[in-house]
Amino acid sequence: MNVWDVLLTVLGWILLVIACFLAVAILLGVLNWIGIAMTRKFKRKPVVRERYTDEAGIMSKRLYMPPEAQAFMAGARWGWGFMHRKGRQVK
Repeated sequence: MNVWDVLLTVLGWILLVIACFLAVAILLGVLNWIGIAMTRKFKRKPVVRERYTDEAGIMSKRLYMPPEAQAFMAGARWGWGFMHRKGRQVK
């Protein structure tokens, strides 16, 4: 067996592996760019406390009876306060 045949076969496989890694890197870069573009286009609107408590009230009425609903609302208010204290900003 010729030495050049072995060398060219090994180099061909190495180049194929490098090309595959490059294709994966380009694909990940494109997906990252799409993700950045989507987050810029569809920015999240800031949540206001009134809307948060209204939605929590609707959920508590649908899921629980009155005593448990009041406890659910108290927990929702506590959660809002915990997540919006200084130093713990919701992103």
